[in-house]
Amino acid sequence: MAAESIGFDDETARTLVLDTIAGTVETARQSTDTLEELRTSVTSENGTIQAGLAELMRDRKLEALFQITVQAAYNRAIELR
Repeated sequence: MAAESIGFDDETARTLVLDTIAGTVETARQSTDTLEELRTSVTSENGTIQAGLAELMRDRKLEALFQITVQAAYNRAIELR
């Protein structure tokens, strides 16, 4: 796990990941803002989120990963029909 690779113990890493995901989902569910607006609202200029997102977005890596993942799941669903 990425959090462990920078020194967090297993339990803390798990808590950080799960709480971050849960908080993100809950915020999105309760908001009328678009996901883009929510992302912008929590992304400080030159902050940690911006640094992480910049890496994910570099060379459109994140977009490509999502596209590959969705396509693979779709293809498998067709196979299972």
